[in-house]
Amino acid sequence: DQVATYELRGRLVEWLTRPGDEWRDHRIAGVASDSVAGIEVSRGVKRYTLKSSGTKWELSPGGLADSTAAANLVAAYRTVDASGFATKPEADSARFSPPDRRTRLFRKDGTALLTLLFDSTKAGFWVKPDTGTTIYKLDSWAGDRLAPADSTLRPHPAKSATGASTKKES
Repeated sequence: DQVATYELRGRLVEWLTRPGDEWRDHRIAGVASDSVAGIEVSRGVKRYTLKSSGTKWELSPGGLADSTAAANLVAAYRTVDASGFATKPEADSARFSPPDRRTRLFRKDGTALLTLLFDSTKAGFWVKPDTGTTIYKLDSWAGDRLAPADSTLRPHPAKSATGASTKKES
């Protein structure tokens, strides 16, 4: 006539006492790299476009882009995860019109794959897809990775073994 008792070892209590936001899906977006033919980035009033041109990427304005930097930007969108969520007061204070930053990914046919809107904060960004209502928290480094300055996509002059630039001055 005894009630059965079981001993569980592990982190069950830790899992059961997690706050609600930790149970929520932190995925903002996920885009297959081979489906991206262009990215438009707005940072305040400054705007640039990165477009695939065969095996190379073109930066407009600016000409050819650094292929590694362009590939890294496209790869950043394979999995975009939030670090948290806005509380009701934070969501009410977020301003996306106009956004501080905006990124738009395009397919080969020119149709939009994804648009993210950014509102800057002291510690990072509030981010939301243009078609969504959930406002996600994104750390500064992640916002800069998704909407970098155009200077990070420009080719760098080749360096010699001594570290000096091999680009000839004209």
